[in-house]
Amino acid sequence: MPAEESKAVIRRFYELLKEYWRTGNVDLFDEVVSPSVVHHGPGLPSDMAGLKQVLPMFRAAFPDMRVTFEEMIAEGDVVADRITVHATHQGEMMGIPASGRRVRFTEIHIARVEGGKIVERWSEWDELGLLQQIGAIPSPAGSRS
Repeated sequence: MPAEESKAVIRRFYELLKEYWRTGNVDLFDEVVSPSVVHHGPGLPSDMAGLKQVLPMFRAAFPDMRVTFEEMIAEGDVVADRITVHATHQGEMMGIPASGRRVRFTEIHIARVEGGKIVERWSEWDELGLLQQIGAIPSPAGSRS
């Protein structure tokens, strides 16, 4: 698949993510994510069914989430992107009660696209920074949280 077509799939994924946050309809992702997708990332399920189960938890914890798309690079069917997430911790997340704190953290993803769908995706995100910002773990002295 040409790089520009692969990038278009990732752009559409983020459009659907925004729509998901508005509606709560996890089935929106079926448009661009293969039902047999394999996801690699810390603390997240590796398949589509698992991702559809965990997304509502994040939506409840951060109902005002907004994503700033920073950059995207593609070669053939592989696309890398970097985003910044802005949100307010308004609901429980993984047993951590709502803190009411505003958070900002980055994520980096690499996706492989086949036939117009994401078939494999790697995710790395600043989980430590997020946990510090919501007060779940202490921040080192002098750091921004």
